[in-house]
Amino acid sequence: MNDKVSFGSFGIDQILNVAKVALIKGFQGIEEILDTSKLTDKELVMLSKQFQGIKKYDVKSITLGEGGIFIRYIPKVENKIAIYSDICQIMAFITSFAGEELKKVGVHSIGVEAMKGGKKSSDNIYIVSTINVAEEIGKGNIVYWLKNSIVNEPYTAQKEVLLLVEGTTEVNAYPVLFKSMGYPITAHRIKMFPYSEQNLKTVLSILEFKKECYYLVCDKDKSAEIMNLDRRGCFELGSYHILEKGEFEDYIEPEILVKVLEKLNPKIGITIEYIETHRKKGKSTSKIIQDYYYQFGEHYKFPGKPKLGEEIAHFWAQNGIPEEIEDIIIGVMNIS
Repeated sequence: MNDKVSFGSFGIDQILNVAKVALIKGFQGIEEILDTSKLTDKELVMLSKQFQGIKKYDVKSITLGEGGIFIRYIPKVENKIAIYSDICQIMAFITSFAGEELKKVGVHSIGVEAMKGGKKSSDNIYIVSTINVAEEIGKGNIVYWLKNSIVNEPYTAQKEVLLLVEGTTEVNAYPVLFKSMGYPITAHRIKMFPYSEQNLKTVLSILEFKKECYYLVCDKDKSAEIMNLDRRGCFELGSYHILEKGEFEDYIEPEILVKVLEKLNPKIGITIEYIETHRKKGKSTSKIIQDYYYQFGEHYKFPGKPKLGEEIAHFWAQNGIPEEIEDIIIGVMNIS
């Protein structure tokens, strides 16, 4: 039973234009260039399902050559595994959407190039597959697709990246946040490392000796130490970010923190005013929380920083991640 809208009446150029708009804007873009009033309700539902859940990509061109099409896009991040995932999804969409129509007009291969920095370069990653091979992606045969395609760079070329963070709050929070942005840390070769109990200069020296790639995030009170290490050339193999507001917990809006703590300890009674008042006095958010639990320790037990970090991350994942935290994640994903 055919569950797709037929584009048999379209020319190849129109099919490719529809595909390009779909990759850039999703189903909403399709409605802008197609007269959907000519489709039946059933066809409209099928078309909607065909584009359901498609990610949006910065596609610059889809060109038709002899026997094949070639797609160029600018990746959001430079992490090689993320780029491979992009190419996989783009090919899967094209073959699902228009593979049969393309083969009918003599198009039998598809290539995708990730233009890092938006330019043609020998450093760009590209994969070329026959449509028949690319169709295996939709069946879950990803390894078969890679083994039977032309790939200009080994899939394992992505180096492991260490994300150095202050402590357990971040260790539990960042994996949730990375995943919510589409970058599961294990799959993208990112490893968490809490350094608060270590000598930071020693840690950086070891990482330099081992030629490890890393991205360090530190609280604002470590600014002087970090800047001094930077002047000494300790960050040649890595990058760092100093949190502008203070510490990770300082990015939590008081109303969000109240909701999170109430979820962990119903009727704990902490208020927005209490948090705001103590923040204005210069007290860190983690200290505010610890002092409040100490005050009411007979009735409530602090669930611990790891659990708090995880709950905060889940809230942000559903309601919006602070821009600076998102920038950190993108910074890590741009280490290639």
